[in-house]
Amino acid sequence: MKLNIYFAGGLFDHKELVGNKIMAEAIMRESTHFRIILPQDLEHESSRDIHIRNADLLGVAQADALIVNMDGAPLDDGTVAEFIFAKALDIPCVLFRSDFRGAGDAQHAGADPWNLMLSGWPRCERYIINALAHYEKDYEAMMASYSHIAKGLADALDKVLAAPAVLSDAQELRLAFKMQQKLCGSAFEQYLSDEKIEALIQRRLDTHARYLHTLS
Repeated sequence: MKLNIYFAGGLFDHKELVGNKIMAEAIMRESTHFRIILPQDLEHESSRDIHIRNADLLGVAQADALIVNMDGAPLDDGTVAEFIFAKALDIPCVLFRSDFRGAGDAQHAGADPWNLMLSGWPRCERYIINALAHYEKDYEAMMASYSHIAKGLADALDKVLAAPAVLSDAQELRLAFKMQQKLCGSAFEQYLSDEKIEALIQRRLDTHARYLHTLS
């Protein structure tokens, strides 16, 4: 059983594009039950309009879980929007940061290195590394460390996917999907149709049960 993992993050320059691709491939080598969905493979430079937003939101809605790239100071605003949309649908998320800069506003030890409003959400796991520390040790070792990082992300995905759902039955899930279908506007209901909602609800309930069985 392969689970669809949406990789939310910037995709606007060669570093982001190549880094996303390398990380996705490393995760799929490390854990063969994940299929990483990269938005950059779905988009085209010549079609940047509301269709891009709707297609990306549909990709989030159809995901079994998200990896959310929390690099940057400030964070990528599109990534933040996708994260909040995912949490409105009770989709598990792994928050990944390799940026060594402190960018948080919480004032206690171990606080998240990002805006406080993005902390404390249910069904979320953090995976934080210091990319500069890896680079300073040895560039070649850093490239090899993608496998180590991928394992950490895969382990975090396993953990967050096993967490109890907040929206635990079909009626609750249907209400959440229908609310987002209407509230997003801009013809989003043509992307997230009633038929897709029912299919996603069934997949969500079936997948969670089957996934817990594979971990037991």
